[in-house]
Formats: sequence, structure tokens, C-alpha cells
Amino acid sequence: MNIKPGEIEHDHAGVVKEDPTAVKELPIWTDEAGVELAVVGKRVNTIKSQVRKSGDPFYEYKIMQLVNEIGLPAPKPIAKAEQSGSHLIVMEKALGFTYFDGGPLLMHYGYLPGEIETLKRQAGEQMAELKDRFDEAGIIRKWKLSDIIFDVDIEAKKIRKITPVDWERTKIDETKLRAYKKRLKASSG
Repeated sequence: MNIKPGEIEHDHAGVVKEDPTAVKELPIWTDEAGVELAVVGKRVNTIKSQVRKSGDPFYEYKIMQLVNEIGLPAPKPIAKAEQSGSHLIVMEKALGFTYFDGGPLLMHYGYLPGEIETLKRQAGEQMAELKDRFDEAGIIRKWKLSDIIFDVDIEAKKIRKITPVDWERTKIDETKLRAYKKRLKASSG
């Protein structure tokens, strides 16, 4: 099942700019111990953003690994595969729903438009805080509510947490990242 709604969008040169068909919710995985894991698969667009610039089809996978390693929120990357020039990354599904699903789902739960706007405001505030933390760590990305998964406490009508997704445009400031890792190491040891 597609995660995002919409049609494939191309830029002025005919290159795929947005492909909602590239990200799919996959069946639940079960490991040998019987533990279930909800996962999402993403077909990599190798001519998009930092993936193209780096020449690494698994650039986004590595960014998610890095973000998890330094304790910032991101889906956990699970697997990567390449076959016949196509590339796929599989990641743990972040809890919550997308910006696109939010309004209709919340209305289904009886939320009024003003309550939905309050949640969007809360999400924006949390997003601004995360942006500062990521910038401090040297992980530079554009921050849009459409690139966030929202975990909402339905009864309390508040955002529990947000999880950024779509890492292919992310850039790394190596100097800031080294300093951030050094501070993390000093504070934990």
C-alpha cells in the first residue's frame, strides 16, 4: 500500500521530482523469536538530491543509520537491496500518521477543525525544536510537516512525538557532526 497519496511529479527537465508510489507499507515481518516488526519499503530514486550528488544509492539508508546512532529521531533502517539497477531500502515504520492522512483520521475520531489546527501548531513547535537539535549535530535538512510522521495521543489531543522521514535531501556538516559526537561521548562517559 502506498504511504503517500498523489501522482508522480516531474520537474521542468522531466526528472521525477516526487514519486508517492516509491514508498510502500509492507506486510508485518516476524523474526525467529516471533517478534513482529512493521516495516516500510522505499524504492530509491538515484537521480534525486544528495543520492545523485553522492553517487551512493544507499545514501538515505546511511543517513538514517547515523541519525539513530547519535540518538535523534528517525526510522530505524533494517535492510537494503539492489537488483538489476534498482535499489530498495527497508526501514522500521514510524508510529503515527502522515500529514496527508492526519486531517481525515482526526476528523474520524471526532476532532474539530480548531483542534486539528492546534495539533499542527504543536507539531510545528516540536519540528522547530528538532531542527535546532539536528542543526547542532550538523545534520542539515529542509523541515516540512509533510516530511514528518505524527504520533498523536488521540484521547489527550496532543502530539506525543514526531519522526522526520525523507532523508535523501539531507546534508552533513562534518565539522559540526564531529563536535556533536565528541560532546555525546564526553557526556556519556
